[in-house]
Amino acid sequence: DSVAPTDSAEEVGRWQKRALPLLAEVAASVTAPARVSIENLDYPFSWCDPFLEAFPFSVCTDAGHLWEQGFDWRQHLACYRNRTRVVHLYGTAGGSRHVSLAQMPIPLVKGFLAKLGNFSGVITLETFSYDDTYTSMERLRKCLPSANPIRV
Repeated sequence: DSVAPTDSAEEVGRWQKRALPLLAEVAASVTAPARVSIENLDYPFSWCDPFLEAFPFSVCTDAGHLWEQGFDWRQHLACYRNRTRVVHLYGTAGGSRHVSLAQMPIPLVKGFLAKLGNFSGVITLETFSYDDTYTSMERLRKCLPSANPIRV
């Protein structure tokens, strides 16, 4: 089952109700439920709040989904930063995801990284080609506050 941003509140409620028992099984079957992350996708992440209230799962913040969908990434980080353990970082362009971070404006990337603050989790450059990965690392070098040159 999945949800879409255009779903009614009733449809979202049914999805949440169906998912809760499944997530309870997941939480009960792992030794460290906080190591299970719920990722933001193409619908408002607040729809997952009941899951985060019921279980100690962490959050995987996917910057590309937030940017592409036009969600308020600042608000997302304000709400979920403390539970975020993984960040997916990549560019979006022309409806394509997982392209070079160089496709994104430097102020946007700098702002996102600044809002992460002293983040100690995992940042994944979620790109799928050598060139996109390389140019993403170059963009990171320009955007990280005290970045040393990245050597590849």
